[in-house]
Amino acid sequence: MSDFIDHMQCKAERIAKLMEAETRKSNRYCNWDAWPHGCGPGKPNNIKPWYNNPEVFAKPAKRAFIGIMPGGEPDNPDITTIGHPCKAPEWHMYNLWICEDWEFKEHQEWVLKAFEALYDGSDEGIRILLETPSFNICPIRTGGSDAEHMPPKVWDQSAHWAKKVLYRMRPKTIIMDGNGQTSPWSAMKKFGLRCTHEPVEVAPNGFLKQGVMQFDDRHTAQVIAFPSLARRQFRDPRLLDELSKLNPI
Repeated sequence: MSDFIDHMQCKAERIAKLMEAETRKSNRYCNWDAWPHGCGPGKPNNIKPWYNNPEVFAKPAKRAFIGIMPGGEPDNPDITTIGHPCKAPEWHMYNLWICEDWEFKEHQEWVLKAFEALYDGSDEGIRILLETPSFNICPIRTGGSDAEHMPPKVWDQSAHWAKKVLYRMRPKTIIMDGNGQTSPWSAMKKFGLRCTHEPVEVAPNGFLKQGVMQFDDRHTAQVIAFPSLARRQFRDPRLLDELSKLNPI
């Protein structure tokens, strides 16, 4: 594994330790899960920084897909499903959005629909998602708790962690699952993301946002951010209609 991946894995472990320390402070995060979120013996599944083979994050990429935080309890991790198409030799890739069977299948299914709409066809969209480096702002499992209850210190460190991953890959397109107050969109606004289009309503109180992220003087990325599909109220056919009108790389 590359030095960069090793370094970022260590950073993710530090974020997990910070999460555990912060959530144990009495009465501060009453809506957060009670069980510890840190790393260590007997808790190997808490840290989930990469949704693909880790080495793909250490090199340039055409596009990246970012969510808010990985779900799944440490004692009930996602189960790999043998029958998925990415297990076939000709696919050569691995991505948790396609290759694992999640407890929250509707979220998984709607992300696939979003990529199908963006890339004009189910097979092409699924293949593109499969080959897209995918990760989250927060790199540790959170047991399904809302991002709004993330301890501020943890969210801030997670945003810096995600920024380093993006700056390493320099993608031309960044697709985001979440664009609310605590989301990939809100986190990356600190690091060169600016809105370029008026938000389009695609669900009740849910909007499709577009922007540009400036990495340096020579490199920018197109950004497409839809409301978090982990929330049922945002799974609206209007979103798919609007995504189908776009032409991302």
